[in-house]
Amino acid sequence: MYNTLELAFLHADACSFSAAMAASADSAVTRLKNGQSVFERVSRSHGGRVVNMVGDSVLLAFDTVQAAYQSAHQVLQDFEQPDQKATDIKFFDYRIGITKGRVSVYNDELYGHSINMAARIGSLVGRNNVGVERSAWAQVRAHATGNDVKERILFAKPDEPHVDFFEICRKANAAHGNGQSSVFRNAPIIAIAPQYGDTTEQQRRQHNEILEAFVWNCASYFSSYGWQVEPVSNEKLQFGGEGISADYVVRCLASPLPMGFRLFASLTSRHTKDGVRNFTRDSDHLDKAVANAAALASLVGSSIAHSELGRASQTRGVGSHQLVAAGRQSIAGFSAEHFAEGMGYLTAAEKLDPEYPLLLSSLARAHAVAWRYGWADPHVDHLDKALSFAKKAILLAPTDARCEADLGFVKLWANEPVESAWHYERSLEALPYHPELAADAGMVFGYIGSHDKAALVIERSIANLPTDADYRLWSLGDVYHAKRDYKNSLKWLSRMTDQSQAQRLMAANKARLGLDASKHVANVLALQPEFSVRHWVGIQPFTDEQERMDFAEALLLAGLPA
Repeated sequence: MYNTLELAFLHADACSFSAAMAASADSAVTRLKNGQSVFERVSRSHGGRVVNMVGDSVLLAFDTVQAAYQSAHQVLQDFEQPDQKATDIKFFDYRIGITKGRVSVYNDELYGHSINMAARIGSLVGRNNVGVERSAWAQVRAHATGNDVKERILFAKPDEPHVDFFEICRKANAAHGNGQSSVFRNAPIIAIAPQYGDTTEQQRRQHNEILEAFVWNCASYFSSYGWQVEPVSNEKLQFGGEGISADYVVRCLASPLPMGFRLFASLTSRHTKDGVRNFTRDSDHLDKAVANAAALASLVGSSIAHSELGRASQTRGVGSHQLVAAGRQSIAGFSAEHFAEGMGYLTAAEKLDPEYPLLLSSLARAHAVAWRYGWADPHVDHLDKALSFAKKAILLAPTDARCEADLGFVKLWANEPVESAWHYERSLEALPYHPELAADAGMVFGYIGSHDKAALVIERSIANLPTDADYRLWSLGDVYHAKRDYKNSLKWLSRMTDQSQAQRLMAANKARLGLDASKHVANVLALQPEFSVRHWVGIQPFTDEQERMDFAEALLLAGLPA
């Protein structure tokens, strides 16, 4: 037999528990038990009860949302009390989600959507922050006065509804969320406004499906850059004033064509003076239109990313977010000058926001690049520093696909290509259209011999986002060279706007095709006067020694010094 009840739920997860267990199981369990005892004591004082404490999570039930929120507030206060620290009691940070809803009771066990939603909201907030579902917010609003409150509308998966909640950031903790926007980061707010035209009922259903795919892909892609996404109605849009305070506004519309569909998006911003930017993708059937939504989201995201890079040179309103983006862009230029410029941006960001996970993983990436090309201090163990930064970033943001990818990048140059590929597989699941990630993943897959897979990943990325493709074109040329398809390798490399870093590969391709490679050899030696085939091939992370030997043979055949 079972009956139903309406209850409020508090779900909390301990941050970085797995990493702590790996370092010291005894210490981690002690810290966990300390926290659980506080949750249990505080919940009883507010009329709540413990539903379960499985693993590193806590689930509490209350009669009212107010009691649940007051318990969360009290727990976090107790964790920070000076007298607790004086006795050397240590706690984990927690992410907390609160909801209210009807649940079923069966053999003293509780089941219901609200429990799952509390856990989902908790997973989306920053460390020591509390998320309250919108439907319960009115009962909590007055109790959250004095805290930094942010509206969040985030998308989980294409087949799941969005998660609509308010995140309460406690003043003492507001700048230390897990990848969340902060006063130091100044990450942009992107408003997305789907527009619905006058259509038939069937067309309306089809257009809604296309628009929902576009909005979901925008939310997923934009959040990969750390941007805050706010789907809003078109009539509420304006910059500042009584409307939303958005940095960028994306309007989107699906319209019928004689034989298919058109997806249209426009982008406006208060940070640029070039007016409205428009993007379109046409398709001849619904499935393709839905797929094109992802490609269009990538194009819009790339345009916003360019605007954010431009903001890094401003003297006002620049946060660590813009500085990190500019640093990564500069380092991707793959020259000593670009590297020095990029490290300047990252160093400035580190002074401003040293616990920013993407900054730490970007520093890891930079040190790995420095090791590969020998661009920095020869007395510094750049691979060791790269691994240290990458691991710290993952501890702070274990679910950030960009940090996962940067760890994969470091692992590649630490001569662990198989483990590197595993990290890229995971990050691609979350961000399949991210251009930088696709280029790196293709390179890694090529090194472990998965050439067809590598080509597919990179070509898809180039097709969906053809601008700024030099790095991806270079990676694709590398893949085709490994496949011994030298003509296609040259074809992709020749499309690069800046071919300076492709000269070695172009020389190897032309040598294999029996063509004159002397121009490329001269360019290589002009850039790297001390270049030697033995050293260069020796530091490449090939897993197939035959491929290493083939590449060395091609470079020697081209005329480069042994």
